[in-house]
Amino acid sequence: MAEFLSRQGENARIYAFDKLGVTPIREGYAHLVQALGLDAIVLLDGGTDVLLGGDEAGLGTPAEDMASLAAVAAMNVPTRIVACVGFGVGAYHGVCHANWLENVAALTADGAFLGATALLERMPEVRIYLDAVNSADLATSRQPSIVNGSIVSSIEGRFGDYHRNRARRALHYLSTLS
Repeated sequence: MAEFLSRQGENARIYAFDKLGVTPIREGYAHLVQALGLDAIVLLDGGTDVLLGGDEAGLGTPAEDMASLAAVAAMNVPTRIVACVGFGVGAYHGVCHANWLENVAALTADGAFLGATALLERMPEVRIYLDAVNSADLATSRQPSIVNGSIVSSIEGRFGDYHRNRARRALHYLSTLS
C-alpha cells in the first residue's frame, strides 16, 4: 500500500498490528497516538459485524473486532469512529444483516449513528481504492487480501458469500489453458 501511495505522490506510512489480543493492540495505538499526536482514530470493518452485539445467530469475526474496539476505547483521543464498509460480505461468516440494521436503529435512537453512504465505482476516491487493491493483489498474488477483495466485490454489486479472489484465480487458470 505504501508503494502504491508513493506512486500517487503521497508520502504515507502504514502501520499494522499482529492479531495478539487487546493489550498489545492497545499499546500499539497508544504509541501511535503519542508519536503522531493523533486526535482521531477511525476503525474500518471490511464488513458490518463490528456492530453486532454478541447475541446474534452469526457473529462473523468477533474476536478481531472486539479486540480493536476495546483497544481504541481506552485511547484518549477526541474522536473515535467505527465505519463499516462492504455491506453484505459478512454472509460468508453467517452474519444476518437484519441484525446489523436492528443495531443501527438502536444506535440511531441513541444519537450515535452518524450516517450511511455508498461506495460507488464512479467516485474518484473509490476508483483510487480499486486501483490500490488491484496493485496490492498483483504484489501479493499468492495471498491477496480477503477483506479488500470482499469490499471490492461489494462495490461491484456482489452480495453475500462471493469470493473475488477465488474467481480471479479461476479466470487466470482458464486463460492459461487456451
